[in-house]
Amino acid sequence: MKLNERDIEYSIDNQLVNLGWVLDHKSPNRSVYRQYPKSEDEKIKLGLLRPDYVLYDILQSNRAVAIIEAKRPNEKISKALEQAINYAKKISAPIAIATDGYRMKTWHLKHKAPLFINDVEVDELFSVELSSHYKQDNTYSSFIKVSRVERGQLIKKFAKANKILKDEGLSAGIERFSVFANLMFLKMQLEATTSIAGHSWSDLESKQGKALLDSIKNIFRELKTTHSNLFDEVTISDPKRLERIIEILSSFHLSSINDDVKGVAFEHFIHSYTGGLKNDLGQYFTPRHIVKMIVSLINPVLGEKIYDPFCGTGGMLIECFRRLKQNVSSDKELLELKHNSVFGCDNSGVAKIAMMNMIMFGDGHSNILKEDSYSRHAQTKGKYDIVITNIPFSQSTDNFSSYPVIPTSDKNGDSIGVQHCLEALSPSPQARAAIVVPISFLYKNDLSKERKYIVNNFIIERIVELSPKCFNPYTETQTAVMIIKQGVDKKTNNKANKKCIYHTITNDGYSQNAYRIPLVGENDIDRMIDNDTGDFLNLVDDVEFCFKQILFTCRKNEYPLNTFAIVRKGDSIAPNTSPRYVTGGTEPIAMVSDLAKTHIDYYLDNSSFLLNEKAISEKKLFLFPEHTIVIPTTGKTSLLNHRALTSKEFYLIQHLTGVYSKGDIHPFCLFYFFLNYKIDNIVYDLGYPAIKKTMLEQIPFPNYSDKKQNKIIDEIGELVALQKEMKEKHKNIII
Repeated sequence: MKLNERDIEYSIDNQLVNLGWVLDHKSPNRSVYRQYPKSEDEKIKLGLLRPDYVLYDILQSNRAVAIIEAKRPNEKISKALEQAINYAKKISAPIAIATDGYRMKTWHLKHKAPLFINDVEVDELFSVELSSHYKQDNTYSSFIKVSRVERGQLIKKFAKANKILKDEGLSAGIERFSVFANLMFLKMQLEATTSIAGHSWSDLESKQGKALLDSIKNIFRELKTTHSNLFDEVTISDPKRLERIIEILSSFHLSSINDDVKGVAFEHFIHSYTGGLKNDLGQYFTPRHIVKMIVSLINPVLGEKIYDPFCGTGGMLIECFRRLKQNVSSDKELLELKHNSVFGCDNSGVAKIAMMNMIMFGDGHSNILKEDSYSRHAQTKGKYDIVITNIPFSQSTDNFSSYPVIPTSDKNGDSIGVQHCLEALSPSPQARAAIVVPISFLYKNDLSKERKYIVNNFIIERIVELSPKCFNPYTETQTAVMIIKQGVDKKTNNKANKKCIYHTITNDGYSQNAYRIPLVGENDIDRMIDNDTGDFLNLVDDVEFCFKQILFTCRKNEYPLNTFAIVRKGDSIAPNTSPRYVTGGTEPIAMVSDLAKTHIDYYLDNSSFLLNEKAISEKKLFLFPEHTIVIPTTGKTSLLNHRALTSKEFYLIQHLTGVYSKGDIHPFCLFYFFLNYKIDNIVYDLGYPAIKKTMLEQIPFPNYSDKKQNKIIDEIGELVALQKEMKEKHKNIII
């Protein structure tokens, strides 16, 4: 559902009122002026310009503290911010803000930087009191007598807690996490209130031994009384270990950390359980900025029923709840929001954490269930206006017989997870789903029936391919978000609905490495939401209904690579684990490690392993000719653009692919081309890359002119000679 201009202004009005700003033009305490400023002097400076909102933090002041520009539909938020900055400069207001009622960008004119709270860029409107601080400084810390904690530090602290709970004898994963989450919840509650069962947090910090254990037991008895059976008694029996956990939690102010703290903790504890491999729950914590992106795309409104069938710690439901709460304007609406708006389910003990999270953000926990969503097809079918979730990846379920498409794979969780979401949508044409799926869902052959079912029964509004770095530091599994709506005319089966917008997010606002440092400025998510990017994807022309299509368009004087060259994968053999194939060997076989040694090798003349005749005859190995271009095509190394040009005949391992000339093009021209070609252009899954031979064959290859070919041959030939000479000299100095 798209917002119109009035919807955006209504949302901004509500948020400002809820934050203590006064919009009533009859009130003597008015602090917000619409379309014109407060003072005559400011009106003169603005001339005919009309800012959407002019804010004043001091009643008697005639100097504005901030300008807010409401982003119009189909307008870039960066453009709205530029406009706000222009207005702010004219009347010397220190703060400029642009917002669409949910997303927000800020700028401090004096410091020439965005506003920050607790080291994170401000993304919500703020109170009158806070504006008085931002008037002078673009950074604010809400931490009181506690250290600032960045995400990396937070994870280190959770690692210490995990070790303590391991020493206590608690099982890795959910059991340890549940105990720690109970104590985190207690800390956050006591940050917001003075005491529970007569105990404050400072009281717990001062206690030791049995006195501390008894106090914790009393508190959780009280919590069980007020929140039913949501809380279990803390099972730590060693008081020294409990003291150390309390000490860790005392070192930072949980409520002030702008992150889903329990989500971060959950990922750490699960990560320690799985050793970094895909966990057996198939779950990964969805980063908050990705959740906000999804909520912005799905745009929930008050009165709609929202469902997350795989809710984990509740991050997506909480963000929906937060967005809806911003626009609540009456007690009746608040009651409806708390009790009849958000619904969730999870099959693990994490469901309790989601309930705790919902309590922290304003109740609503009574609609969170600990059940297997796959088995709840009948109970959920046609019930919800919005389904928003990150499905568990690569799971299996026996509960599939009632769904429209019977999966063909034993790992049927991806299929049933998506089908469950779509089946839960109400018949309303406005019903919609936002589903995070592994990128493989878009193209795997054994899911083609599921994709066909989606195309024939729903409208795919857009697909958002995310960078594999989005879920760092816990996994580089690449994902995509599918935004799907009800509304296909089943009588006409209207083909006009069979196209969607395909977005590729490379810059998600964070550095694309393990550190994930926030980047200031416009990013691909901003551009996508502002309707500034995306390609149209035809969903019906492909036999397999492939949702991720890599299209090759040969421009003038370009031809598919297989016009000029033969592409062949290496052979399936493992010389490093098969001594009988290398004993007495004389024939070189290139390994990925051989290419990695030099990255670019113009003269590949040896290898780590040499094959014997037994290996060659038994495995029927193919001998690649001299001047074969060797490319890694499996695993992460395929994205590193290692390249080699063989100086003689070579065998290749299966993780490598050889490209050699048919005779009409010089091999040096082929090598030159691959030195400059970015191989991730033809990779379906950047998290677990594998490059198909057929994809390489279809790469558009330029038909170089004779002059260009001669120039390339001379340049590459010179480098071949230099590398040959360097290798020979290198051999002479190695003893």
